[in-house]
Amino acid sequence: MAAGRPCATAHGTCPVGGPLSTLRRSLGAGLVGLALAACGVATADQPPAMMVPSAAEPGDQDPETVRFDQGSLDQQTQLGLSVLHARGAARLLGSSCAVRCPPGPVTFGDRLALAIEIRNPFPEPVELLLPEDGYGLEFRFKVRRAFPGGGEERTSQTRVARLDQAIRLGPGQSYRREMDFDLDQGDQLSALWQLELGLSMRIAGLKVGERSLPLSEFELRPARLLALPQGWQEFAEAPLAKLEQAAGLDSPLADRHLLVCAALLPEADRDAAVRVLAEALPRSPSTERAVTIAVALERLTGLGLGASPQRWIEWWESRQNERP
Repeated sequence: MAAGRPCATAHGTCPVGGPLSTLRRSLGAGLVGLALAACGVATADQPPAMMVPSAAEPGDQDPETVRFDQGSLDQQTQLGLSVLHARGAARLLGSSCAVRCPPGPVTFGDRLALAIEIRNPFPEPVELLLPEDGYGLEFRFKVRRAFPGGGEERTSQTRVARLDQAIRLGPGQSYRREMDFDLDQGDQLSALWQLELGLSMRIAGLKVGERSLPLSEFELRPARLLALPQGWQEFAEAPLAKLEQAAGLDSPLADRHLLVCAALLPEADRDAAVRVLAEALPRSPSTERAVTIAVALERLTGLGLGASPQRWIEWWESRQNERP
């Protein structure tokens, strides 16, 4: 059918390539542009509309008729799909890779033996394309410090490293790289640290089989562990008995020891520890000790009653009254 010649529709006639066709094509191009924008892909410096005006020719029936650039649309669609595939590959790859560390607890100031494990989750060979200056490793080190008086402090820091060995893995194969990570020496006040070690890996692209995906970075699953002050090992044996002893000692050092014992309790002793601490709370040797016991109770029960000793006394009394 010649351009500009009217065609019959259910609602009358419209010229082929005319305003109705132009509207449909503009909508199609706009949807592709929105998909690319949602993926964070910058397009070439072209006008926003995917429409290229045709040269005016004698005899054109409609001066608004435009010619649709199918090749440009196909290129943009492929680019958008490639970015979406890269994002999906990053999630799958990140869930199969992890930072490994000792199970803990560890001691403030220890040198940790970390390991980076990268596993190929695809049914095809995988290559992490190596940048000119090597893979970039950005470690994010988060620490949540707990204090006997009920306070908390959260800090984070970043450390960087590089790997210059190209990683190519067959289906199901893994890569492992070990490295040392030094913890801070700690302080004389905090009783325990909850650590999280995350890692972001920067690459020049991802090749899965014969496909090349525009992936520049992916996250590995973080490692989590507990760090305790020097000398915590003496409380690791029979922590429940030493928890009960620390609750009644009239010494400021016992506040820190009490939280260490609570952190070392095996799961089977947690209910018994709650009873020991709740019964020791009303006869605490000091206000500071009562607050420390409240902090330990909150950590053991997961209840959000805070560090107020009176709330915990009332909670324990109401719990006892509910029992037959």
